[in-house]
Amino acid sequence: MLNRWVADFYFAGYVNDNLRHFRKYAESIASGELPYRDFPVEYPPVSVLFLAALSPFAGEFDTFQGAFIASMTLLSLLCWLGARASRTGNGRAGTLVEAALYAGAVLSVGPIALVSLDYIPALFTVLALVFLCRGKAAMCGAALGVATAAKGYPAVLVIPAVLIVHGDGSGRRGALACFGAWAAAALCFTAPAAAAGAGGFIRSIAYHAERGPEIASVYGAVLLLMRLAGLKVATNFDHGSWNVAGHPLASAAGNFSPVLTLILLALVYRRVWKSTIKTPAAGESRRTEEVRIRAGVAFSGAIAAFIAGFKVGSPQFLVWLAPFVPVWAGARRGWALVGIFAAAGHLQQWIFPWHWSALVHVNPAAVGVLLIEKLLLVSVFALILAAMPAHGAKGGESATGPG
Repeated sequence: MLNRWVADFYFAGYVNDNLRHFRKYAESIASGELPYRDFPVEYPPVSVLFLAALSPFAGEFDTFQGAFIASMTLLSLLCWLGARASRTGNGRAGTLVEAALYAGAVLSVGPIALVSLDYIPALFTVLALVFLCRGKAAMCGAALGVATAAKGYPAVLVIPAVLIVHGDGSGRRGALACFGAWAAAALCFTAPAAAAGAGGFIRSIAYHAERGPEIASVYGAVLLLMRLAGLKVATNFDHGSWNVAGHPLASAAGNFSPVLTLILLALVYRRVWKSTIKTPAAGESRRTEEVRIRAGVAFSGAIAAFIAGFKVGSPQFLVWLAPFVPVWAGARRGWALVGIFAAAGHLQQWIFPWHWSALVHVNPAAVGVLLIEKLLLVSVFALILAAMPAHGAKGGESATGPG
């Protein structure tokens, strides 16, 4: 009975609505139509290229479904191998612990990640971490450029990467190489899409900018609570998601989203700047496990800031953080972070898909669980920020510490 309940819980997130959506894109590409120009696409170019690569399998739904899920499973495995490659030590015990932590993170996110495109940018952000730890500034920037062209959110990692490269002794030249490689790689994919899309590429960006606050976002959770308290807030399906609407506060929340996101990111960037630019290199190589933890915490801090501040709160967004969970174990308050992330992920799965309809209809229990999940998510951001050094390391001071 318990085994069946566990299996039902974790595999209930398997939905094929996304796959039917993706298959339509793949079929259109297979028939010779050009994305953005001949049919509207809401996804960035690298993700569209991935769907184009699966177009030979688009003839039958079951075939496409198998190819898609197999591809995402492989990308998830590569995310772990990338996180493992960033390690400097080769201890077997440490590898097993980190493998278990990553497996737990993947279970916490749930199988919805296997029917979305989010493992693509996640893999390239991990590759950026690997290159950063190995002192390859341009390769780090290039990986972030591809990741940005796959989803968009990895753009928030460019400033931490540039600051860490600069503080690692590479100086201004290394920082410029990192930034330039990011811009060049991103443009390699976005410029052709914009040129060939006949305005469709710009419309795809505007499509997301016009979206209202999603019900599963931090803003949605607060507004739904206010709805229970008597505020006249409605839920409606628009731009491919369930959003809160019907009240000026809903519009205000959508407009405030970029402001709050920038504030949260500024807090992360300030910590990164203080712990890298002000850290004396003293000719010492910083490509160590401590650098890996600092860079991993900095990256995940920027991602957590973006998730918390963004007006869209899709359940699969937690997969962006999953590859960094093994890195957290070596940071201050790391094990608390791991536990809170796992709790947030499981509550997210409880909401979607199990009780999504209840949330759409503003069921008090569903709204309560959503509020707890969002509080846990904000706690993840706060703990990551606390785990980042407030100033450059001096003497024996270290960014690492007991969980």
